[in-house]
Amino acid sequence: RNAEAVAALRALAQGGGEAFVYLWGVPGCGRSHLLGAVAAASARPARRFDGGIPEDRGVLLLADDVDRLDAAGQRALFNAFN
Repeated sequence: RNAEAVAALRALAQGGGEAFVYLWGVPGCGRSHLLGAVAAASARPARRFDGGIPEDRGVLLLADDVDRLDAAGQRALFNAFN
């Protein structure tokens, strides 16, 4: 049922495919679990978004619960995204 999302996440973890993947769904549907799996399978260093822009541009940046970010967090994620 979610083959397209899984394929996109696998490609992202392997350093190919889309540069950004956005997942949404109801609480408890497994988004955070998938982030952890992508981090574990990543061919490059992965870290969770903590409000700053990674110095190493090769890092896989993972952002969870972006709907809970305040205005400053939203700006920081936008800047990291760009």
